[in-house]
Amino acid sequence: MSWSNFQCENPDFHVRSVADDVTFGVSRPAMQRSEVFRDMFSVCEPGNTSPGPDAAVDLHEPADVLAILLRILHDPPQPPEEVPSEDAYIKRYNEATVIPLPLLELVLLQLVDKYLLDESIVKTLQQHLLAHAPANGLRVYAFGVANEMPEVANIASQYVLPMAQYTLKEAKCIPTVAAYHNIVRLQDFRVQALRDLLLKEEIFPHGVCQSATTTTCFPCKKVHLGPL
Repeated sequence: MSWSNFQCENPDFHVRSVADDVTFGVSRPAMQRSEVFRDMFSVCEPGNTSPGPDAAVDLHEPADVLAILLRILHDPPQPPEEVPSEDAYIKRYNEATVIPLPLLELVLLQLVDKYLLDESIVKTLQQHLLAHAPANGLRVYAFGVANEMPEVANIASQYVLPMAQYTLKEAKCIPTVAAYHNIVRLQDFRVQALRDLLLKEEIFPHGVCQSATTTTCFPCKKVHLGPL
């Protein structure tokens, strides 16, 4: 699917890319999934007089970026399709249903806030962003921090590898020193919590092995308990 192509079957309004002098026919009801366009239509309709089908508005967006915005407004994306995973703690998705990460970064960074897209669309876009977290934990974490998406950053942090495993170039995607410090502290906390959990784990949670003092208990021989 090409996100840079857009065509509306029954347009009743037009928007034009000033940068590329390309005009798109659009549907007014679809455009109202953006608060900016809702307000524009309400201001431009004194007495509920509808503009004609040739009415247009100029936008200072490149044609390919404008096409992406129009696709999202006319055909809001569905959540990514989850598929079975061998790891119960890691969600897997049908890659064909996941919006590519570079495109998501463009949309979330440049279009969502600028055009005030409906909250339902934003939530779905964030789901697509998190679908990339298992394979791109650091990048998604950094994007969430930089764009004030604490829930995204928190979930993505679970997939960030130990920071020493990243190159300097990769680590530079973290937007601030504070964000870098936070992820390092969080990773250290998780390691300490796991260590404490393992140290408190009982070797025989259902009672002492009665054969611990003999040579017949294979598990005891393996852990070298010795006589009790």
